[in-house]
Amino acid sequence: MGRTLRHWLPIFAGALTVVIAGAMLLVARFWIPQDAATVALARAVLTESAPRASGSELAATAPSGGDCFPRIERGGGWLDLCWEAYRLAPGSEASEDFYLLRLYGSHQGLRWLVVRSQLVGGAANQLYDVWPTGTFDGACHEETVSLLVPIGPLPAATICGRTEASLEQQPSGHRLAWSCERCIAPDSAMRDVEMYAVVGMVPGAIPSWDLFADVGQ
Repeated sequence: MGRTLRHWLPIFAGALTVVIAGAMLLVARFWIPQDAATVALARAVLTESAPRASGSELAATAPSGGDCFPRIERGGGWLDLCWEAYRLAPGSEASEDFYLLRLYGSHQGLRWLVVRSQLVGGAANQLYDVWPTGTFDGACHEETVSLLVPIGPLPAATICGRTEASLEQQPSGHRLAWSCERCIAPDSAMRDVEMYAVVGMVPGAIPSWDLFADVGQ
């Protein structure tokens, strides 16, 4: 005997419910928790004779500092992250000392990560700028590092979608969040992460930053 429409409707409704629930569960797995990267891993402190971080590309000018964190792992995914900071050479009429912070590293096997820096204390004349800012989608590509304070040429940095980065105010900080696009399994490619902050300080004052990072599958 043929099946009636009344017989099939509950089956279709049940299947549709399962599909919708599965899609919502998949999307939910890619949400970055609101409390991600809210506990500082370390404080970046500059001294007159600090070692450079392993793999550092920038010439350090005292006061300076740098270090690499132990690998941050989640399941089979990981993030290797380093920082370096140094004072920029002053201009002939500089009324502030400028310092540059760079956070950089690589990651693999993740669905999302968050990296943050937060200035301890205030900047002179609110002179604080960061890179990158904005939203970047699509395949990995090179972007020019652009900051308001002229600090000389910097190497281009690779950004992969989806990256969302922003300057945070009061206190001054910088947040970068990356999540894999259209991936069901954790992202298998090795990808770079890189971010900069430049701050103006009253001559003689030395900045420090609290540094944060978190990853997820």
